[in-house]
Amino acid sequence: MNHILEMLIKLLKVGMEAIDRKGLIAILTSSIGNDEMDDSEQAVMVYNELIDKLQLNIPKDVDYRPNIYSYFGIQKKPNDTILVEMMISIFNIKRFDSELFVFKDKGWQKVNEDELQGLISKMIQVLLVDYKPSLSILKNVVVGLQNSIDVEELVENKQSIACGHNMFNLDAFEVVENSIKIFSATRLNLELVKSDVITEKTPPHFNRYMLEFANFDSDLQYFLFQHIAVLLTANTKYRRALLLYGGSKNGKSVVINLVRSFFYSEDIVSKALNEL
Repeated sequence: MNHILEMLIKLLKVGMEAIDRKGLIAILTSSIGNDEMDDSEQAVMVYNELIDKLQLNIPKDVDYRPNIYSYFGIQKKPNDTILVEMMISIFNIKRFDSELFVFKDKGWQKVNEDELQGLISKMIQVLLVDYKPSLSILKNVVVGLQNSIDVEELVENKQSIACGHNMFNLDAFEVVENSIKIFSATRLNLELVKSDVITEKTPPHFNRYMLEFANFDSDLQYFLFQHIAVLLTANTKYRRALLLYGGSKNGKSVVINLVRSFFYSEDIVSKALNEL
């Protein structure tokens, strides 16, 4: 299989929802074009596949590279600034609390530098077909995105909790679909489906689990429930930190493991007092 087509398949596998269809269509179709660039069969094949997979309502059998080069004012090779602008135009990427997020199948997801580099590398090679960015260029583009004032800030919706492919709405007390318009900084490591019925009662199996976890001490069980509730509160002042204290082997690490089982591990940072 063609190398660029393989790159496209990998890109769509990890970031199909991250692609801004409207932004991509604008780039492919809204430019004057460049008559000096010869059509490429490989480019046409890649763009046809991209159009099919993303269901873009634009003409097929077209080499869109001249439009892309014209849109961004690229002469021979794109510079770092142009590539940053290109990624902002194509990806659903925003910033929250100095971290970059992209919209994926599980809603807004925080991306580290390696993940972002991978997405950027694949997208550049797919769009420009015959251009492969170096590692140093990719790093510069990541830094450019991290510092760009053109990357919009996410506004947290405090009445929603992200749960896999869906969200739990605290106002309606029901499971709703993920929406690119809604960002929840609180994410639970579980899957909810829209048919799930949520009540105020603690599910019997979960109640038993927490009781066993508390060594059948009902007071400790209640204490653990309260701690989990603090982490789920809409008040970020309380939600951001949880201080566990006491001598060694008093269960601090056990509570941390409990918390990690509820939330995504990358959202939990635990440090000793002397590290703070």
